[in-house]
Amino acid sequence: MKKQKINNILNATIWIIQVFVSFTFISAGLFKLFQSVNEMAEMWPWVADHPLLVKVTGVFDLAGGLGLILPNWLKTALKFTVYAAVGCFVLMIAAIIFHLSRGEAENIGFNVLIAFLSGLIIWARGKNRTRVNNH
Repeated sequence: MKKQKINNILNATIWIIQVFVSFTFISAGLFKLFQSVNEMAEMWPWVADHPLLVKVTGVFDLAGGLGLILPNWLKTALKFTVYAAVGCFVLMIAAIIFHLSRGEAENIGFNVLIAFLSGLIIWARGKNRTRVNNH
């Protein structure tokens, strides 16, 4: 394959990953911000002990999710996509540590996946390995 074709495939793959991770963070952020603490606590028992934490992480989730796609769509300040991916990665590492500290290792699988995908975005977009455009 020619280098350009490989770059196009990588770019499209990273775009798909960005949209998936962005959707994940935006939906989680909206859920955490607008769902009642009691309803969330039924699903996630730790929320009852940390209601402010869940609201704060909801704001970070929403900001991270928007930051993964808005700079590209607006074609401005593209470096913010990388910053958002770093933020999402750090959030997932913090979530993993939080769950492990509570003896909830069985709950970290999705966090590990999203951390990995955020790392791929950092790698691909961080050094201009792939161009960022609307494919």
